[in-house]
Amino acid sequence: MISHVFRSLFENNPDGVVLWDLDGNIEDINDAALAMGTLPKEQMLGRSFRDFVVPEEATRNEESFRRAIAGETLFYTTRVRTSAGMLLELSVTIVPVHRGSEITGAFCILRNETERIKTAGLVLAQQRALVESERRFRSLYDNNANAVLIVDRDGIIRDANAATYTIGGRPREEVIGQHFVSPGDEQKYARLWGFFERALQGEPVSFDTTSTSFSGKTIDLEAMIVPQFSDGSVNGAFIVLQDVTSRKAAEARAEQQAARIRDLYFIATSGDYSDTRMHATLQMGVRVFGMDAGAIVDCTESRLAMEVRYDRSASGTVADEALMETARAVAASEEIVQTKRGFGTRLFVGGALYGALVFASARDASHAADETDRDLLALMAALLGGALERRRTRARLRTLAYFDALTGLPNRVFFQERVRDALAEAAQTGKLVAVLFFDLDRFKDINDTLGHALGDRLLQQVAERLVEIGGSAGTVARMGGDEFIMLLSNCDNVETVRATAEALLQAVDDPYHLDDYEQFITTSIGIAVFPADGRDDQTLIKNADIAMYRAKDRGRNGYYFYNAALEAPILTRLSQEKQLRQALEREQFVVHYQPIVDLADGTLVGVEALVRWNHPERGLLYPDQFIPSAEASGLIVPLGEWVFETAAANVRALRERFGPFRLAVNLSARQFHQRDLQDRIAGAVGRAGLDANDVEIEITESVAMSDASAAIQTVRELKRSGAKIAVDDFGTGHSSLSYLRRFDVDIIKIDRSFIAGIGLERNDETIVKTLIAMGHSLGLVVVAEGVETRAQYDFLRAHGCDRVQGFYISAGLEPKALEALLASRRGSLVKRG
Repeated sequence: MISHVFRSLFENNPDGVVLWDLDGNIEDINDAALAMGTLPKEQMLGRSFRDFVVPEEATRNEESFRRAIAGETLFYTTRVRTSAGMLLELSVTIVPVHRGSEITGAFCILRNETERIKTAGLVLAQQRALVESERRFRSLYDNNANAVLIVDRDGIIRDANAATYTIGGRPREEVIGQHFVSPGDEQKYARLWGFFERALQGEPVSFDTTSTSFSGKTIDLEAMIVPQFSDGSVNGAFIVLQDVTSRKAAEARAEQQAARIRDLYFIATSGDYSDTRMHATLQMGVRVFGMDAGAIVDCTESRLAMEVRYDRSASGTVADEALMETARAVAASEEIVQTKRGFGTRLFVGGALYGALVFASARDASHAADETDRDLLALMAALLGGALERRRTRARLRTLAYFDALTGLPNRVFFQERVRDALAEAAQTGKLVAVLFFDLDRFKDINDTLGHALGDRLLQQVAERLVEIGGSAGTVARMGGDEFIMLLSNCDNVETVRATAEALLQAVDDPYHLDDYEQFITTSIGIAVFPADGRDDQTLIKNADIAMYRAKDRGRNGYYFYNAALEAPILTRLSQEKQLRQALEREQFVVHYQPIVDLADGTLVGVEALVRWNHPERGLLYPDQFIPSAEASGLIVPLGEWVFETAAANVRALRERFGPFRLAVNLSARQFHQRDLQDRIAGAVGRAGLDANDVEIEITESVAMSDASAAIQTVRELKRSGAKIAVDDFGTGHSSLSYLRRFDVDIIKIDRSFIAGIGLERNDETIVKTLIAMGHSLGLVVVAEGVETRAQYDFLRAHGCDRVQGFYISAGLEPKALEALLASRRGSLVKRG
């Protein structure tokens, strides 16, 4: 019976009951204990309690179990983790199990306290939060910078924080117990009470209002009425008042300043940089500062001068002295200055003190400048400083645009405008207009010998003399470099122009004193006269320039009147340049070859490549008819490269059939001074299948001596590649023996002009013999060009010349003709008999 009752108590107990053996393993467990976990009973039996306790509770549970099986009954709380990972808070009663006098295990009664403990913790947390909320509210209330009033439903103030008394300036006893709306103003009372009633309905309300402080000062307030709830109903309200008097004043000042700045911005962006902008700025200052006049006063060079002035009234009620008094005070101070009658600050232009911006009143100024006034004044000063700087810059740019910086004379742009004006006037009066174009003769020599500094001083002195002669009658300008130009307007006849030109030549020809040097220089003048030589400025200047070059061609130090025939060579050259470009594109050029013969045995040792233009209309043209135009236009470079490529390919083909001989090719000045000349020649030779030592590069004396040091370096680079170097037209240039030795050339070619004199001019014969001897003394091969007679051939042979070329041997031959010549004369090419 007892056993049955015990089993019923065990199984139906609402608390969990677990029977442990002496090792702490589960022998039995009721449903309530199983419900705390997730495993079925068969998986719980035999497991140790140690499998479920959390690690930090292990020691205490072990100690409690040990004491229970020793005979003690224990009560404690612990935490266990179910097999599903859930953490449970349990209250534990552990009772030893007796069987007779022995303890065979222990009953463990478990009650799940997890929800109760959580609820108790939540209640405690809420209590603490409520206390903290009250503490914070009290702190917010007591320490709030805004006034906070606690008002009952009748509008009576029941409490107020400290800020309330500070803002209003009234003691506590005059505030507590009073209605929150001061009596006397029915309209204000009705407005505020309306807001209050809305708050009593549960609606927070915000609005602006004013109040009067204890001292009688009006205070601007931002107000908020917040309903105060108690047990779900509104039993009053909180009224929060923020003093925004200072902020409202600042906003008003800011709005005022913004309006001023908008006006100033409109002036600044008006696009007018003239005095109109300055007047507009002064007008605005007079208006906003309440003054009668404003002015910009120049304080530079220790003086005071009124630059720009604006008066409110046309009568100008403010005397200059009132403005000047303020300007003097500004000039003596680094700060913004306010006097009895004025207000001003300093003006800076380009970082340097320029003057003062001042405003003055006809009587003592009633307006005291505040911070916004000072800020605006500073902005005005910056705007006006910028306007003054732009005006100064425009004047400087106009000078740069219209005048020459070195001489101070007008420049080309200014001169052209004056010519156009003079032509318009001459069209009405019928007078002549003359343009005189100057170029100083050999001015480069002065720059090269005395230096550019003294050269510039010479140009300045020349400009002074030209102005002295022609300045009163016309306009003198500098075109650039050593070129000047003069305009003579309203001339009665050409003789007036001629007399002026002669006077100018004499004035320029007088000696110049530059430091310790006495220099002489002359000028060449070209003259064009309206209307005969042109009816517009561009044409007159161009034609005067053309006439000036004609004066130089005639020996310099003179003048020449333009005539239309002067333009014919120029037009011809321009037309030919166009045709040359087309000829290159259409492959109209051909290469002829003139044999070079060894005088010892008459055999061919080389050929010189000569270019010809197979003109579709004019027939075969020789180099002197088109090479000058090719040089001037720069087309000589692609033309020369084409000649080299073509000749190298033809010579390679002929060498394969008739044995070795060398190709001689002329280089123009432009080609010779190319930086990559060696690479270009190596490329052409390589593409043709020749070696560099199969090629002779011919340069003239004038090309070599134009820049001797650079030419020496170029020659050395070419020789390193294996090419032979020949000096063409030798004897006509300016080379010296020392330069000839430094050039390390291989061949000199005596110019045909000396060969033509053999048998006719003993001097030419002497020169030829001397050149041959000089060449041999330097170890050079000597070649004579232009050999046309047997007598010339025999003379050159008798005096040891090495090689010859010319019509006596053969004219220039087309490739097929050269091939035929080589095939028919395997030995000597020299005519016998």
